[in-house]
Amino acid sequence: MGTKGFLDKIRSCCLPDELHRENPIHRALGRSADPQGSLDKAVSIFKYDLEVIRNFKRIPKGMKENRAFLVCLVWQGCLLTKDETGQLISMTYSAQDMQLPCSDPGILLTRRAFFTNLPTSINHLHPFPIFLWQVNMFKNKYLSLALFVVTPLFLFACSDSNKADSTGMTPVLLSSTSIQSTDSSTDGTSVVWSAKLSAGSQTRIFFQKPEGTAAPQVISPDVGWIDGGDSLWHVVVHDNLVVWRAWDGASYRIYAYDLSDASPEVVDISGAIESVDVFHTRGRIVVWVGNNNIVHCYNFDTDEQVDFPVTISDSDPFPKTDGRFVTWMAGLWPTFDIYVCDLDADSPTPIKLTNGGWNAHPVVHNGIVAWYGGGGGSSDEIYYADANGASPAVVRVTNNSVADDYPQISDGIIVWAASDGTDNEIYYYDTQAASPHIVKVTDNTTNDGLWPSIPRIENDLIVWSGVLSGVTGSEIFYYDLQAENPKVVRLTDNALDDQKPRVSGGMISWIAGGETYAAWQ
Repeated sequence: MGTKGFLDKIRSCCLPDELHRENPIHRALGRSADPQGSLDKAVSIFKYDLEVIRNFKRIPKGMKENRAFLVCLVWQGCLLTKDETGQLISMTYSAQDMQLPCSDPGILLTRRAFFTNLPTSINHLHPFPIFLWQVNMFKNKYLSLALFVVTPLFLFACSDSNKADSTGMTPVLLSSTSIQSTDSSTDGTSVVWSAKLSAGSQTRIFFQKPEGTAAPQVISPDVGWIDGGDSLWHVVVHDNLVVWRAWDGASYRIYAYDLSDASPEVVDISGAIESVDVFHTRGRIVVWVGNNNIVHCYNFDTDEQVDFPVTISDSDPFPKTDGRFVTWMAGLWPTFDIYVCDLDADSPTPIKLTNGGWNAHPVVHNGIVAWYGGGGGSSDEIYYADANGASPAVVRVTNNSVADDYPQISDGIIVWAASDGTDNEIYYYDTQAASPHIVKVTDNTTNDGLWPSIPRIENDLIVWSGVLSGVTGSEIFYYDLQAENPKVVRLTDNALDDQKPRVSGGMISWIAGGETYAAWQ
């Protein structure tokens, strides 16, 4: 059962190769097609993030099956052309070919009938009851048997989404109209960087869409200078929102620029109330702290702000956000604790994740907070806690005699650099794995992930800068967890000092020789 011959026999007896106008059942199926409605229904039931699927060329590995399912649904289940499917899900014609492993006409009828008659009250469906329920819709025993066989095969085929290895990336110079680049950032569509128009001018913010033909644009006013206040960041772009810190002649302020706006303008978010310091943004939420030790959380789209006083602190709180949760450090030297707050809660209230000790530089994604602690040097270890639960438990990731510090996190995967006794290597730890364990990405003579070019990760793509033995300057490397056979890939090979790589949506940006470069998949 399930062989090609068996399926062909059933199909030839019971299932047509196409819908026929004179067949009442087929005509009813044709009239009842609602591609957008079917898509919305599937997204609602299976809790898919359609905005990410539509707007990002590269999506997390766990979402690729979701995308493949939706493509198969609207293409076959709703009898759409690939052009129509592309318009609905925002995918190119060729990209859909990689998502359409199933072309069985029996599947077409199965999907069409299923989503035409899908009960709106179902909140959770498992594949097995799905196809059993479909069988009950049809009185013809042969058609029922065919549906029983074809549907699980369809689900299997759609879940086997493309696992092609990275096709390679080519570095492209972006800063053709500026000099002395100091930092860059990318959200997978645009790259922004801080640089100067000329040697005697102030540092300003530039942006460009590398895959487009437009020249770089300068977007910040020619006042003061750009200085991130956090040596890890001078400028950040995420979800089309560019955020930076600049001196206006009297104080530091936080500015934003919405690339998705039809007529974007520079917006002074913080105002002149205080001289602001470190900042961060994700999900169009901007967080920063000033000299009064208040963590400010500003929703750019709603113009709403929530503030959390940090009453006791001998250090910058270094706040970070994932667009819902915000995390920071606070305490009196040498004791610093890690805090997290859910901004979507009815009454957002900070939770202290640690209880004493030296803990620093937390980061957060999807509510999972990662940080390092121990007291500095070889005593530093990596920890994390899942703030989605009512009582987040702290989990220790590393336990060794080397310095494990400055972790980064995306989709539950923590990355960091640490010495293996000879030089620095790159490691990762998947908190969502069935059996979480530390994976050593590199094992070479390259000094990988040295400050400030620590490893970063987003959408399963890890990037870092490394110093090769006997070579002047650093080079950019990446490791694609979505590749069929993940391996370390050297992106640059030049005499420059390639530093501070950033990554998002399959796009990498970095600084080298006072210029800004990018590469993408």
